[in-house]
Amino acid sequence: MLWSNSAHNFYLETLATGGPLRLLLLAAILALAVVTGCRGNDWPVALGVAGYWATLAFDVGNLSPGFMAVGWWGVGYCLAKSRRLPSRVRPPQLLVWLGVLGAAVAVAWWHLPCQNPDCAPMRHLAFPRTVAVALEDASDAERVALLAGAARRYPESAWVDALYVRFAENEELRLEATRLLAERYSYQHPDRYLDWARAAQVLGDRGEERHALEAGLAVFNEEAWVPTGRRLTSAQLLERVAAMRNRLAELNGGN
Repeated sequence: MLWSNSAHNFYLETLATGGPLRLLLLAAILALAVVTGCRGNDWPVALGVAGYWATLAFDVGNLSPGFMAVGWWGVGYCLAKSRRLPSRVRPPQLLVWLGVLGAAVAVAWWHLPCQNPDCAPMRHLAFPRTVAVALEDASDAERVALLAGAARRYPESAWVDALYVRFAENEELRLEATRLLAERYSYQHPDRYLDWARAAQVLGDRGEERHALEAGLAVFNEEAWVPTGRRLTSAQLLERVAAMRNRLAELNGGN
């Protein structure tokens, strides 16, 4: 019953989000750092770098800037010793400085202020946080375009559908969006079904509200999980399940 926005493998995630070229570049940098460090008295650092980056094959430390800062510090330390490498594999100084310049330009391009509505989908490639900020001040037409662009770039991501719920133009659209979010990501969290039920309640649609609660309890209920050897042990999940049961009992009692 865990839902993650990470592949739990930094290399697979790099391939998925940046393509083969970015993965190849990452592998080349790491290999060069480890080989460079192992050619002198700094081999313990190189060994540490290799071990540190090996954990990212099965962990999500890349979500922590501090964790990644330490990882890149070790890589940088080893690469600073590049003169120990044979000249045939030593990176040319011009290439190194072009890389530094390119990185500086990329960082500046990302962080420079931008008032254009296209900044979020184009410059930031529909990055979730920038899309959410842009939607706050966007017109109705711009919101439609922003959400459509985000959906094209992230066709299987729950956060896009969650933004459709948050910025729905009216309660009917909000109900439709909450229903879609719950049905597409049925195992994510009981809150998806509670949001669906609340949206139906606002519109006075008791049949839809009952259907939402029953659908949630069909997925998140202790009896359904025990035979599979798993249990709903999270207090937060159990509270949401209890809320669904209580509200369904009220609806059924009302009839």
